[in-house]
Amino acid sequence: MALVFGSLLASAVLHGLLASGQTHLDHLDTELQQERTDLAQERLALADLRSPERIAAEARRQGMVVAGTQHWVSGKGDETVVQREDPTTTSTTTPDGTDPSSGSSGSS
Repeated sequence: MALVFGSLLASAVLHGLLASGQTHLDHLDTELQQERTDLAQERLALADLRSPERIAAEARRQGMVVAGTQHWVSGKGDETVVQREDPTTTSTTTPDGTDPSSGSSGSS
């Protein structure tokens, strides 16, 4: 009789420990899901902050304007100059006055 009682008591204790462990796992799973949701929201906010449109709008808000000429320098030591006549058109020349896309001299 004592053996049956001891077995039932041990079974009840182990069942209690198992239920307690499952509760802890459920809590950790809920916490993990919340962290994943927070991470997704932070990634979305980061993507918004990195967007060229937002950066350009912030630059305009701070009083920055589009440059009339841009200089692009490569590691080879040559330089490409991009001149803007208006915001929709650009012409590209190298320092010697040639257009690298067409091979003609002078700026277009």
